[in-house]
Amino acid sequence: MARSKKNWRKIHLWLGVISSPIVFILGITGCILAFDEELEAHFNRRSIDSGGKTEMPLGQLIQTAQATWTKEKKITVIEIPNVADRPWRFRSFQEGDNSGIWYWNEKAYYESLFVNPYTAQVIAHENSEFDFFRIVLYLHWSLLFKTSIGQPIVGVATLLYFLSLITGIYLWWPNNKKNVNKRLRFKWKASTGIKRKIYDLHNILGFYILSIGILLALTGMVWAFPSVGALIQNGLDAQSVKKTASIDKPRVEQATDPYGKILEYMRKNYPNASGYIFYNTTITSDHRISALVRYEKAFKDVIVLADIRSGEVHSTIGFNDKTAGQQFREWNYDIHVGRALGIWGKMLVFIASLVSASLPLTGMLIWFNRDKGKTIRRPFYRRKKRASLNAGTRGEK
Repeated sequence: MARSKKNWRKIHLWLGVISSPIVFILGITGCILAFDEELEAHFNRRSIDSGGKTEMPLGQLIQTAQATWTKEKKITVIEIPNVADRPWRFRSFQEGDNSGIWYWNEKAYYESLFVNPYTAQVIAHENSEFDFFRIVLYLHWSLLFKTSIGQPIVGVATLLYFLSLITGIYLWWPNNKKNVNKRLRFKWKASTGIKRKIYDLHNILGFYILSIGILLALTGMVWAFPSVGALIQNGLDAQSVKKTASIDKPRVEQATDPYGKILEYMRKNYPNASGYIFYNTTITSDHRISALVRYEKAFKDVIVLADIRSGEVHSTIGFNDKTAGQQFREWNYDIHVGRALGIWGKMLVFIASLVSASLPLTGMLIWFNRDKGKTIRRPFYRRKKRASLNAGTRGEK
């Protein structure tokens, strides 16, 4: 048993050594991303005074935003928060030639305009490619490398983190089951040394975040290894049939403000949503556009399909209308970021991410202190030679 644990301890050590720098980065960025929307709303808050004013037509705001950019830069995404004191966001981006190695090489440009919906005034014009929270996201997603390079690295590190959790619980489990409770609590005294405290921080905190850490690792690998995620989704989709909630077929009549008409429909039918998003990149050859009714939990989101000429909605896709594979994807996201359990889920993910970031540090200190305390013994042939010399010296005396 002792020899077995010694071998597993070596495996656990090298799993940590190889993955620790990336696990530390993923843990710190995971803490931030758990509350990214709340943090961004606080630090990048662009409040506007509605003052009982009436919103301007969405079509007019689109013209204002488009006029700010050159003709080459088209509006690709429109984000409308479901609160009165926040500006509306217009995004414009275009895929790049993807010739470099960094994430910003994937797009030729990526800009955002924040527009006051009551006055059509442009409040801010930013380069979103280097927004702080986007940098944090891509650190977590691909270590700032473009996806094809960075994501496999993140995936391998996440797999090693998962294996280190499994080997860690094996090493944590005492030979005598009666000692389990002793390993669940901190029993520090004034005389407790720093080495013991570091050891307890690594073992006890690691045990308590074990289940959440495994969930984070497994859900993260679904994205890090696209083929695995696709295999699971396709397997689930093969056993389910996609359904779409249909509405009367729209009349093809050009509306003066089709975007506004679609927005009015979404607000009327989904008043409790957190926001509404238009994806212009989804406009098809038959003039169909996809809009998203967004909720805090992704599995509650609703896709709205409408005719961009008439503004008439002809179908919606809610969670129950999606295939089992699509439902799996949305649940996977909600679990990974903690939204599945609301604010408490986010707090659990935050704590687990913070502890995960600390494990490489405490593990390194345990290893360093243990090696540092060892006595370096001389090779056997030198000890034998010294013993012979000492014996000769005593004989001379």
